[in-house]
Amino acid sequence: MTATPLSLIAAKKDLFDKEKITRPTLSDTYAWCDYIELKCLLSADGRFSRGQLLEVLDDSALLYGEKTDSDDRLLNSEIPTDHDVENVEEDDDQDDEGEVTHITRQSLRNDFRVNGWFNSIGFRQNIFENGYPFFLSEDKKELFIKEDLSNEQKFYLQLLISSCLRLVPKERWADLTEPFEIISAELFSSLMPKGWNVHRFGAKGSTKYTGTLYKKLTDLAKDIRAIFSAPPYYYKPGNSGDGGLDLVAWHPLGDERTGIPVALAQCGCVADEWTMKTLEASPARLGANLRPPSPWMTYYFMPHDLIYNSGETIDWQRGSELTGSIVIDRLRFMRLAKMYELIDKVEVMHPAVNEVLELKMA
Repeated sequence: MTATPLSLIAAKKDLFDKEKITRPTLSDTYAWCDYIELKCLLSADGRFSRGQLLEVLDDSALLYGEKTDSDDRLLNSEIPTDHDVENVEEDDDQDDEGEVTHITRQSLRNDFRVNGWFNSIGFRQNIFENGYPFFLSEDKKELFIKEDLSNEQKFYLQLLISSCLRLVPKERWADLTEPFEIISAELFSSLMPKGWNVHRFGAKGSTKYTGTLYKKLTDLAKDIRAIFSAPPYYYKPGNSGDGGLDLVAWHPLGDERTGIPVALAQCGCVADEWTMKTLEASPARLGANLRPPSPWMTYYFMPHDLIYNSGETIDWQRGSELTGSIVIDRLRFMRLAKMYELIDKVEVMHPAVNEVLELKMA
């Protein structure tokens, strides 16, 4: 696919308005670390500090007692983990009138959070190794963007800016979601063993499946040798969307009988609804009307970093909300793309990254 020239992108709204990079609406560590990295990326001097983040928190509603997911429990860890970033003891200091000193309490809470987020940034730096486009100062108080970025580091930046879709004008979303789906398709194809058929099913990128959604699902059912039992009136006549499917794959097993291996996938860049998005390509959602002899594997591709770290432990953030889908998040994306030599292949991802790097200098 030919990349869109920067001259055409320049005629559109900027991907980001540097003056409107608002703080996350989520309390999750991954959202705040992405915010820190984006602020660093877009800053004129290529840096962002703990002090600047504390100013953001002090200027927000958090200063006036806003509660997050779990603000009520005392945690004494000197270096907070992902789980305890959002927790701090209530301050019992009282003023002369016997009232709780809310500002002191919130200052402690904010400092606790910021300490945890910057420590998580340090963990990212270690885990992503040479692919990480930033570097953290030795005292872990300031983040810097590297110079002379490699393609691997630009790959990371593409995933980062795709993760921040909420800050992008809606008319520019396709400039991030379409490249993300393209590289997801490349990776999905690489993960499938030799002999598998792999196709894009999404409304924009599909070449095999065209027409209305009902027609596309009917054609897919034939390919994967499944029963498609939905009547046409279940779908709006003009609906040519993807029905929650972006990528499809199957192996014919050398004959035309039913009972073949199938994998279906959804790609998503949303930060706050990903737990539900992981079900969109699953039998739980589609299986009532699309019925192969055996359930298919379900994949979900996302640009966010869901690593949970505590000492030597590497696990999932919000692991209790994982569904039956195989999730490919940022770390898996980076490592698998490198393994399958896709880093230098995905030129489609470069225009948006180059635009943001130019915006940084403006």
